[in-house]
Amino acid sequence: MIAFTSAIEPLRLANRAAGRELYRYSLWSEQGGSCAASNGIEVRVSGTFGEAQGLDMLIVCGGLDIHRPDHRALQATLRRSSVGGAAIGAVCTGTYVLAKAGLLDGYRATQIQRALIVAASCLRVASAGRFER
Repeated sequence: MIAFTSAIEPLRLANRAAGRELYRYSLWSEQGGSCAASNGIEVRVSGTFGEAQGLDMLIVCGGLDIHRPDHRALQATLRRSSVGGAAIGAVCTGTYVLAKAGLLDGYRATQIQRALIVAASCLRVASAGRFER
């Protein structure tokens, strides 16, 4: 939740400070409807990953046990959006999903230490903060 709110709140506050909409954001999940954070708070989303079309930027917010869910739908949306020119980023363990989707190839990235163990099972970690396939 802290990574999620740290990504959303600066956008909301910038809109408020400007007195107009500078940023518009929407939330997406695999099933649509809502999803629960690790603290149990339910967050309502706009729809499924597959319905996320024409976005300028996508930020993946990961959480605990990021390696457990099947991220194929999200990875497909990320790849499609990347080819379409969208900026792609991640907070917290969301970097793992970007790496699995092949979107970090040739880039430097950071990841929290506990997720590096999981990432190392599918990627070669060249040095702290850099993934290689």
